Amino acid sequence: MDFELRDLAFFARDSLRIDEDQVKNGVLCVQFEWPLASGEACQLRAVFPDSYPFVRPQVSLRGDPEMFPHKRCSPTDGNVCLLGHDAGLWSIEWTLGKLLEKQLANAVNGTGMEDPQGEPMDFWWNIIALAFPGYVDGSYMLIDTAWNVGDQTEGTLRVSFTLQKMDNKIRFQGAVDEIKAKDGTFLATRTYPLPHGLESKKVTGTIQWRRVSRFAPPSREGWRDGKVQDQITFGRRAVTTASPAISMSVTVQSMELSHGIDGDTWLFPLFYGPAQSFQPVKQGQRGSSPSMIIVPTLRAGASDIGARVPSVGILKDKVIAIFGMGAIGAPVAIELARNNCSHLTVINHDIVEPMISLFGTLS
Repeated sequence: MDFELRDLAFFARDSLRIDEDQVKNGVLCVQFEWPLASGEACQLRAVFPDSYPFVRPQVSLRGDPEMFPHKRCSPTDGNVCLLGHDAGLWSIEWTLGKLLEKQLANAVNGTGMEDPQGEPMDFWWNIIALAFPGYVDGSYMLIDTAWNVGDQTEGTLRVSFTLQKMDNKIRFQGAVDEIKAKDGTFLATRTYPLPHGLESKKVTGTIQWRRVSRFAPPSREGWRDGKVQDQITFGRRAVTTASPAISMSVTVQSMELSHGIDGDTWLFPLFYGPAQSFQPVKQGQRGSSPSMIIVPTLRAGASDIGARVPSVGILKDKVIAIFGMGAIGAPVAIELARNNCSHLTVINHDIVEPMISLFGTLS
């Protein structure tokens, strides 16, 4: 630890501070200023993992999240991506000072080599969604990555959805069916099928959307700030009058979707509660406020199917026959269907016989 701190102090000088409380718990955590070639100084926080130096230290920016870089940096906690995913990029011979000397300027300025992957904003919002007290596992809103509202600034969405009450929480599952501009012009329509559970129980509703330039998610605790909630909610009007009533307003922003490709990302904040909680409170009366969650955004368009494994894209134009629907053929057929095979023919010539148990009864 002494060697590491002496090396770091060569760059950080008098700004270096050690978190003594963390040291008592066996964790080395430091805060310091790092000088850049531009003459500016980055306010940094670094934590050394137990397995250091075999694993690299974690470095985070401190300060105003609005000033964080738009790439290679978590907007929620400032964690900076200094190296790619390949563990071999980190050398056990390096110190934290060496890592920052080589990589920090590239990370902050968006230069140098990087892994070929995008950083869509809804990824970070989906992480925040899990921190809401009212979140229920399995909630989602489906969209199509290919949708782009262009230069339109506001409009409406038609949504198919289901609600499932779970104690004082709800599970929301939905999909955007169509997108309209403010003047009623159709901008996009869903072409992919709905999941069976959603299709069989769906109801529909119309909600508003609007575009913003960029709205990064707050920290995991920052969403409690009323200002943040006001930024992502507008036109709070109940979509349903059943119990619970819900209200949703959608924020659209243009961000990187995949490496070097920009498009629209979507944010779905949801309010739910008794119908009267959405009504104005009369003077002299005490009202109740609806609860709020963020519904995770999932992508289900044609271009999204098999996006993680591009080689399966060839299946959409193929006609495939499978002979034999046993232990191998049956799961193969399921996976081909899931991966958008154009036409699937299954052939099985067999007789299904009842099995006789050891006790001589049919099982």
